[in-house]
Amino acid sequence: MNESAAKEEAGGAVDRRVIVARGWTEDRTIEVPESALFGFHEAVLMGEGPQSPIPKPMLGAVLKCTDLPEGCEDFGPTCEEGECPHNIEVVVPRDRNAPELYRELKSRVAK
Repeated sequence: MNESAAKEEAGGAVDRRVIVARGWTEDRTIEVPESALFGFHEAVLMGEGPQSPIPKPMLGAVLKCTDLPEGCEDFGPTCEEGECPHNIEVVVPRDRNAPELYRELKSRVAK
């Protein structure tokens, strides 16, 4: 039995997987548990240091560096840059996530 099925059987909520990217032009994505994301917002600027406007708003969120999957440590800032955990700004690509999941995550954006 997989972990999701075991959680459901035990009466717990399933921690769905969400595909995220570091920026709107990024081809590299990673999968993270839904529970690792917070601070959902409409992203209109992207970039490390000076930020630039993006062509159209995207669903943005924040991920802690301590919640990066194993092997994805180069996805965000290096932890040599200061005390952990670091906040990593990410976007949730609509076309790489299930429509229902994307709608639910988007509904968490403060109006």
